[in-house]
Amino acid sequence: MPDQKAVLAMCWRDEYSLGITEVDAQHKELIKRFALVEDAVANRRGWSELHFAILGILRYADFHFQFEEALMRLYGFPHIESHVQEHRRILQAAEAFIDESLRKVAPDDVAQFYQGWLATHIQEDDRQYAEYILAGNPIVWSIARQDGGLHAGA
Repeated sequence: MPDQKAVLAMCWRDEYSLGITEVDAQHKELIKRFALVEDAVANRRGWSELHFAILGILRYADFHFQFEEALMRLYGFPHIESHVQEHRRILQAAEAFIDESLRKVAPDDVAQFYQGWLATHIQEDDRQYAEYILAGNPIVWSIARQDGGLHAGA
């Protein structure tokens, strides 16, 4: 019997919204993917389902993190380096779970890892850059150079 409490934990809630439409849409997609992992763990599905669900999160998270980092650069978010380091830490941990999913069926700590990611990274770390952008800070990077390179400037 699946642990319904765990499965329901990975649903989108309005309180997760950062107020940036594209980022919120990407976070909703991540939560859908988290729920697949959580379901695979709660229902003791086979290693392949768990492995490919984690792999799907890793691939989407890499895209999502690149998007966020570009947004932070665009607006000159002052804490970008620590945010990028946190992204790298999360990706490394997810890669470790991919390796683990090949050796073990449904490790219990996988769902807990993703719930922690949701609770701390999205609701705390991402909220910092979203509030910075939504506070009206101007774009500081543009593609206005004639040679196609980026340059700083408002």
